[in-house]
Amino acid sequence: MTLSLSLFRGIFLTVIFGFVVLSFCLSKVNVSNADRLSSISINLSRINESTPSVISIRFVATSGVSSGQSIDIMLPAGFVIGSGFDFADVTLEQGNTGNCDTATYTSKSVGAAPSGLTWGFGVSGLTLSFTSGTDSIIAGRCVRIVFLDNGVNNQIITPSVSVDQSFVVNLSSASGIDTGRASVVILNDPSTPDGDQIGISANILGTIILDLDTVSGGCANGTEVSVSSVDLGFLYPGMVVTSGPNVNFICVDVGTNLPNGLKVFVRSSRSNLTGGLVAGSNYIESVNGNLNSVSVPSGYGLRISSLGVAEFGSFVPTPPFNSLTPGYVGMVPGALSPPAEIFRSNVSARTGLSNRVALEVSAKSSSSVPQGVYTDILTFTALVSI
Repeated sequence: MTLSLSLFRGIFLTVIFGFVVLSFCLSKVNVSNADRLSSISINLSRINESTPSVISIRFVATSGVSSGQSIDIMLPAGFVIGSGFDFADVTLEQGNTGNCDTATYTSKSVGAAPSGLTWGFGVSGLTLSFTSGTDSIIAGRCVRIVFLDNGVNNQIITPSVSVDQSFVVNLSSASGIDTGRASVVILNDPSTPDGDQIGISANILGTIILDLDTVSGGCANGTEVSVSSVDLGFLYPGMVVTSGPNVNFICVDVGTNLPNGLKVFVRSSRSNLTGGLVAGSNYIESVNGNLNSVSVPSGYGLRISSLGVAEFGSFVPTPPFNSLTPGYVGMVPGALSPPAEIFRSNVSARTGLSNRVALEVSAKSSSSVPQGVYTDILTFTALVSI
């Protein structure tokens, strides 16, 4: 008898959407002519008015900083320094070159008072000072200072302005030997609450994909076919025919970006509670069991031969389709029964395009099965888990 199996590609889609908001901010910096400090740059993480901001400052210390000397940053009127702002809210670093863009920076130890290699940090009005104990900064090296935003009382807030306004920040290094200045612009756009931010939104749809192919030898490949079918060839009494070099496997490519994963189901077209290969009024019924055993005279079913290699996430086989023995199959329900779950993912997952889930098709006939061409059509569906 000649047997053939066709596949119907079925898919249920469930769609959700998400909402993503991204923001970005830009800092305007205009550097004026410094007296001796060079390569001065000041970057604010927020330049909107009355907004906490991380302030990053870089400059080349022309004369260096010797032990006992200080570096002073003088903010202009309008800036507000939190009452608890201290050494834990700052970083002081020295670069290994005078190129502030490419230098590799090494952190300095900073504390409440100068002592040995620890620099003391203090705030007086709007002046923020680093004073060396015995440590120093090499002349011509880049210095990087960051004033962090560590929450209420431990942050620096930009000035309140009614229109866009420029402010000058003064710097002093080596206790006043080297000085410089730079200006920053604080924004206030009356038409928007935050003049330095743009909101960007995007809807992400929940998706699910399902694609079926039939390939001999397995599914560790990217083979695509225009017609999906499995030809079991001739069945002889007591002999098991199973997917392999000469009989196609069913290759399942499936995936979803939904967080709770998906389930893959299958059902036979046989109009019965149990599926099967049908020839007129005759049939080979689908079974749960080992077709290699003499205790199973005939039968037909599916087995997960391989879960492949997932592109992301992972898949879990569902009993009774999870046997490790070729020919030990799970029963495919008929059209009068609910479909059977073959495998699932419990998280968002996608099969690998070149190493998909492989389903083995196996069948066995007995001497009591009449001659004929026996066929079945399998319908696969994929449902998301909500």
